[in-house]
Order: sequence, then structure tokens, then C-alpha cells
Amino acid sequence: KITTYLFFISIFITSCSDSNDFQYYDTENQEVVFIDNNQSSYEVGDILWFNMNIESKQNEKSTDKEINIFNLTEATETFFSFSVFQINDEEFSPVAFNQDNIIEEIGKLNIGFNEEPQNTRLLGVAPYSDGNYVLRIGIPLENTGNYFLANDGVGSGKQGLTFNSNNGENKQINFTTKISNSDSDGRFYFTVN
Repeated sequence: KITTYLFFISIFITSCSDSNDFQYYDTENQEVVFIDNNQSSYEVGDILWFNMNIESKQNEKSTDKEINIFNLTEATETFFSFSVFQINDEEFSPVAFNQDNIIEEIGKLNIGFNEEPQNTRLLGVAPYSDGNYVLRIGIPLENTGNYFLANDGVGSGKQGLTFNSNNGENKQINFTTKISNSDSDGRFYFTVN
């Protein structure tokens, strides 16, 4: 009797699904990170406006069904990590920034200081508000030259955004993007005269 009882209990336990099962959603949108008017020519002293505007409602890539990132995760912000690189002949190098020079209109920009060279990795923090994750920061352009914006460190590729779950549920959003109107390597080129 006890063996039969344990047998049925083990079947019941293994057949019940765990309410904390991991759920994974994959989405891609190439239009959510952009430069004002896709401007690519500036003068010294101009401001390059870097923006993120991510609607919480996106289509899941494999099913093409609409998901709501905020409803799934309750993530209060997302992040975009990038650098500005100056081009010298065939080479490029990251540009260092001072936190005091950055204009934070919406959201926050953190400047990394533990990398080499220092103060070259920029982390934009886009808070959630009214159905969107929004970031708008101004980067003063202080020197002439040819530049590009891209993923921090490597200077190329698509960017994955993070939406940290705040509701205790195991849901992960893999949101892939790159800077709008960037080249196939994910680089947005601009010139400062």
C-alpha cells in the first residue's frame, strides 16, 4: 500500500508544472536607438543627441505575437552600452568623456572608469514611463575629425538590451538592436568640422 501511495504521489509531483518555469522571449527592432534626424555632419561645439525609444509592446521573433515587456518583467529601466570612436587613417580609438559635459535630458548616462583607456564606455539607462523605455542624452562635440558610434569596446555588432525582471518571475527578454542607419557592422558614422 505504501509503495502504491508513493508511486502515485511521485507521478503527481512530476506531472505538475513549476510556476517558476523559465520563459524566454526573443525580439529584434532596428529602429529604437537613433541619432536626431540621423545627422552625420556637425561643427565643433554642436551636440550629438543620442536617443532610445522602445515601446513596451514588441513582436516576439519566433511567433510574431505581440508581447508586453513591462507586463512580463516589470523592468523599470533598460540599458544600452556604447562608445564613440575617432577614426585616424585605417585605425580607430575610443574617445574619453567627462560626466560633467554630458547632457541628460531623459534617463541617465554612466561613464565607465575601470577600462583602458578610461572614461570611454558609455552606459545609457532608459527608464520606463507611459509604455516606453526612453533615453535622450546630448554629447558635446569638442574636436574635429571622423567618428563613429558603436558597441563599447569592440566597435561593431548588434546590441542586446537587458530588461531585469522585478516581479520575481523567471522571464527573460532577448532584445536585439543596433543604432538606426548604421552600417552592417553596427557603426553610425559622423563628421565634426
